[in-house]
Amino acid sequence: MRAAVMKNWSLRVDDIPEPTPGGGQVLAKVLACGICGSDLHLLVHGEESRRLSQELAGD
Repeated sequence: MRAAVMKNWSLRVDDIPEPTPGGGQVLAKVLACGICGSDLHLLVHGEESRRLSQELAGD
């Protein structure tokens, strides 16, 4: 699957392993996503590496 990933304080879209949902969880197909202001803040002031995805829509 593809994901917006922050690595070494730069933003890129990478292929990452598709997660397997655990008990009480679901895996949704994301149709669209965006980057919010808090994600951009993390690029400058946050952790060195993390996956971004709090603004999304899907099935």
